[in-house]
Order: sequence, then structure tokens, then C-alpha cells
Amino acid sequence: MKLTFVGDIAFGSTICSVEDPYRHIYSEICKGDFFFLNWEFPFTSLWEPESVTSYKGYAVDVSLSDPLLSPLSNSIVSIANNHIRDWGLEGIKTTLNLLRRYGMHPVGMDWGDKISQKPFIITKDGLTTGFLAYAKKYEFSAHEEYPGAALIEFNKIKKDIFLLKKKVDHVVISLHWGTEFSEYPKPEELLLGRKIIDCGASLIIGHHAHVLQGYEKYKGGYIFYNIGSFIFDPLGEKVVDNAALERRIKSIIVHIELEKDSIRLLDIIPCRFNIEEKKVTISNGIYRDDDLNYLHKISIGLEDGARRFYQVAGKDLLWRELKHEWYLIKNYKLSGIKTIVKNLRLRHFRIVLGLILSKLYHTKQNN
Repeated sequence: MKLTFVGDIAFGSTICSVEDPYRHIYSEICKGDFFFLNWEFPFTSLWEPESVTSYKGYAVDVSLSDPLLSPLSNSIVSIANNHIRDWGLEGIKTTLNLLRRYGMHPVGMDWGDKISQKPFIITKDGLTTGFLAYAKKYEFSAHEEYPGAALIEFNKIKKDIFLLKKKVDHVVISLHWGTEFSEYPKPEELLLGRKIIDCGASLIIGHHAHVLQGYEKYKGGYIFYNIGSFIFDPLGEKVVDNAALERRIKSIIVHIELEKDSIRLLDIIPCRFNIEEKKVTISNGIYRDDDLNYLHKISIGLEDGARRFYQVAGKDLLWRELKHEWYLIKNYKLSGIKTIVKNLRLRHFRIVLGLILSKLYHTKQNN
């Protein structure tokens, strides 16, 4: 069984009307028996978002759905991400209905605390594979009786894998995690990814960071910590951030082959998003070599993940957080301040502490 994986797809306001958006890469993503992607926005027939933190850009009118969805028939789609609830329950239901109407198979949606996502299972030539998707905890997570992204929580994932492995030969996990624009995963993400492989998953595909992170083979499985933004215009965000712009246009297409008791990495195809044309293209020539060398470099860097994360990502991350919070205050006043306070997490203090410790470590090494 051959599978193909691509990164985040978000047809925001700057690219939703681009003609034939898959033209340069369609033959490549159709090479496998099935392909998998992260659908990073809802469709809607309404234009008032539910969430105050929404950038009011990540939704597409249902009238534009046909050219965006018809080429992707029979794909497996993660909707466990931080924008699927931007337009509330209407956006969720509209998106699910449209995806299924076009023959796509969504995973990653919990319907409140009681009803967990249903895995999607495929069978070919006697081999069976199940797919599950999860996202890190935030306001878009499912809670109480309200639907949302299935939560990244280890014990829950462990149980889901245990139940699914009774029915399938392989389990593929999609995780919407990571720190935006960081080329290295957090230390706890390295640990979590390996624990999930230990539980019986064959492959983890990461999304959300909007840049490439490394990958590794671990105990017979593969972990791709983040495979980048596939179709996603970095200049189309409401909070425009030029940080790491060169890295944000890079992504990879991953070709995997599953056999009864093993997994094989067939190929990695580097891609770049053309900001002028608003289309993704395959990297060729010197760009291909540069992109593959870069991926190799950051994959080797996983061995020193904790120090590299705090050393490389710390300042950029804190600066982006401050810009986003200023955007909320400027546009939403008191409600924006309430949202900032509500979303303040221990991770913010850990990042500051990690940045300080990394700086001290770097100074000591130089001395």
C-alpha cells in the first residue's frame, strides 16, 4: 500500500479564487494509492466567525468549493486543527458535508466529551491501515457537548491505538502540534512522538508549525514532526509576520509504502509556495538540493532538540506572541484582553526560562 502525505492547506482570502491551484503538483500527490492532507479552514455560508481570536480570513464561501475539492476525491483529510471551529457549528457541519460530498474522508473531529472521532480505515491487497488525527489543546478543542478537534492527550491516543490495532495492520497518526515558525520540535513533543510509536503507531505526520521540522526513524516507525505549509499564503494572514518567510514557503510531499509488518520511506519531494502566483510547485535543480540538505540538517539537529528549540525558537516565538496579543487588543479592546488572560499558559513562562537557560549554556560553551 502506497501513501502520500502533504502539509497544511488553507485557501484564505488571497488564494481561494486562484485558477487550478493544484496544477503543478497534482500528478505527484496522486502517485500513491491514497493521499492525506490537513484541511486548515472551514467552508461557510455565513460571515460572522464564532471566535474572537479568529483572523477572519480562514473560511471560504461554499460557492467556491468545487474547484478546491473536486481534484481531491478519495483523499483522507485531517480536520483536527486550530481553524476548523472559526465559523462555529455551522462551519463544522458545512465543511464535513462538503468533504464527504466530494468523496473525501475526514478524521480528527470529536463530538463533545462523550463521542470520540471515528478512525478511517482503508484496505488494499489484503493490507489494512487506520487513520486518526489530533490537535493540541486550545479553544478549538472539543469540550462538553460541543464538537471540535480531537485533543492530543497521550492516554486517549494510547487507548485509540490499542482499539484500532485490533482491526488493522498499521495505524497512521496526524498531530496538529508544534510551535509556529520553529524549525525544531519542543522536547516534550520528541518524547510524545516516540511514546506514540511505542504504543503501536507506524507513522506520525505533523502539521501546524508552517515550517519544516525534522524527521526520524524510531523503532521501525517514522515521525515527521512537521511537513510544512503546502498551500498557505504567509502574506495573507491578518497578523502579517515576515519572520522566517523563506522557511515558511517550504514543505515536503512524503511517499510511504506499507507492507504487512514494515514501513518504508519511498521518497521525499521538496516543494515551495510561490507567493506571487499563489501556487505550490515542486522544487527543482539547486532549490531541490538546498531544501533536502536543509531538511537533513534539522533532522540531525533532533539529537540536541531541547537546546536547539529554545536557542532558535525562543525570541521569534515571543515576538510573534506579542504581535498577536497587540492585534487582539487593538481590534477587540476589553474582550481581546480577556482572551489574552484566558489563554495565558505555563508554556509562556517555560519558553522565557528555556531561552534564558539556553543563553547561559551558549555563553558558557563560548567561554
